[in-house]
Amino acid sequence: MVLNVVGAMSTSSYKRQAKVFCAAARIKSDARREAFLERACAKDAALRAHIKKLLAVQADCERFFADMERHPPQKVIFKQNL
Repeated sequence: MVLNVVGAMSTSSYKRQAKVFCAAARIKSDARREAFLERACAKDAALRAHIKKLLAVQADCERFFADMERHPPQKVIFKQNL
């Protein structure tokens, strides 16, 4: 999934997205995060949807790295035929 975070948005819009995302990312409870997004995004459904996508990507990354710590990849050595 590719998310266009900057694109043609204004600096103030980008700063607002960054502020809402960072605040939401610190909230661990799903119910509290949803309540926060309801207040922070007010009637801006597009902003809310975008922040939720960013949070999903962040969660995927956290799971990936946690799995890497639990199950590190095997060291692979390739022999080259010269």
